[in-house]
Amino acid sequence: MKKLYALMVVTLLLLPIANSSPSKVDAKQYYAKVENLENQKQFYRMMVDPGGGG
Repeated sequence: MKKLYALMVVTLLLLPIANSSPSKVDAKQYYAKVENLENQKQFYRMMVDPGGGG
């Protein structure tokens, strides 16, 4: 799980650099998507594992 988190952090850091024409709107949309995905993952974990083990 930590590897996945690290990979996400690295991706978030590299994305603005890799993007040839960075625009704040695109970045905001991307971060919103990532945040939404993270919320969905947490919700899924709560549904599947009510004990919070994962």
